[in-house]
Amino acid sequence: MKHIAQLFVFALFSCLLPVPATAVDGLKEIAASKRAAAIELGVMLKGGRMEGRGVFITADGLALVDLSMIALPQRPVVFAEDGREVAFGTILGIFPEQEMALMKFDYSPKVWLPIAPQEPKMGEPLAFIALKAFDFLATDIPPVVGPIIAKRSSLTVNLSKQQFTRVLSLGSGLTFKQQPCIGPGSFAINNQGELVAIKQGIEMMGRQMLILLTPITALGEEISRLARGGKSIPHPLPAASNPVDTGLMDEEYSRYEMAQRMGDSAAAMAHLEELAKRYPNSPRIQDMASHLLKRPTASNPAAKTADAATIAPQISAVEKVVHSVARARDLADANKDYTGAVNVLTQALDVCPKDYPIPLMNLAEYEQKLGHSAEYGRHLRDALAVAPEIIWLVEQLQKWEFEQKHYDEAQKLTDRIYELERLYRRW
Repeated sequence: MKHIAQLFVFALFSCLLPVPATAVDGLKEIAASKRAAAIELGVMLKGGRMEGRGVFITADGLALVDLSMIALPQRPVVFAEDGREVAFGTILGIFPEQEMALMKFDYSPKVWLPIAPQEPKMGEPLAFIALKAFDFLATDIPPVVGPIIAKRSSLTVNLSKQQFTRVLSLGSGLTFKQQPCIGPGSFAINNQGELVAIKQGIEMMGRQMLILLTPITALGEEISRLARGGKSIPHPLPAASNPVDTGLMDEEYSRYEMAQRMGDSAAAMAHLEELAKRYPNSPRIQDMASHLLKRPTASNPAAKTADAATIAPQISAVEKVVHSVARARDLADANKDYTGAVNVLTQALDVCPKDYPIPLMNLAEYEQKLGHSAEYGRHLRDALAVAPEIIWLVEQLQKWEFEQKHYDEAQKLTDRIYELERLYRRW
């Protein structure tokens, strides 16, 4: 990690080099011509309509679609780029880490996207295509164009058992018009008009909105094998083939998340209580209930004990990291036990991917609370080495360098803040 930290300044500056206007305009034109490769999937639920997207990858109707749309027992309705309904196709394969499914439709799309043979390089510009629901050919919503500014690990979103997944961070802001047009299954292309990535998530980091993409270039050979094999997966998905926690797609879960974002802990608790009743077999919801409602579970037996630093040995590495972050936050917020929080997170670092920044960011926060200046600065540097686009981290390290009287370093970081602010502003 120390070696990475020494190199991140150069890596970040190289990624922030401005993309020539002509290249941006050319990429926007390519993106406009590729909108018609999209497909829309919709399911009617008790709380309203749920929508997802997909993209055709061959001329004979092979497509990648958002996994959540086929994880529910209801069969989704499918629409092509011109608004015509397309018969539900055959499920050929599931890619849990990318949260996508491979399907074959009896349809010949006018436009389709070949999968790029290689993952985009750092600094390479991509176009993340914004699409109006049921009006994919509308051109008044421009694509989100920006360079790849970071590559690191993140967590999957809707899976029953969370996994670490590789993500690309796109250096761009999102306008208010673009935000509702970027949904599950939205896709990004390169300058050759090839498919390179699918939306992983939009993550709020302070005042900054991060656009995280899941690369799919490594799936090319597996997709070819599945397409040749001709084996199908029935719908509704058998329990053994369904990695999605459908409780996370309930409208009540959306209300829970909204209450969390608004800081309304009482409402969040109430929504979580209701979810825990509705989905007694949902691993993720029951896990959240164990942490927030202090209920013990098989994977979190210490939820009601005083020793919150104890980690159950039988849980997976991913669960250990997730639980450690949650336990550390409980210790810090509820008990002001920052030493305990540091100890919990330190245990998790042994099994945590070196390029997953959340534990490092939290360690920096707790070391600052303890007044450990050297450790605070070290964790900031380590976190920024793997998440160089997070403005909050740059600001904190800039202040720390200034306090240490490292004025040259502080000035470099000040310049970097301006560059990132320019890159992420909402045009």
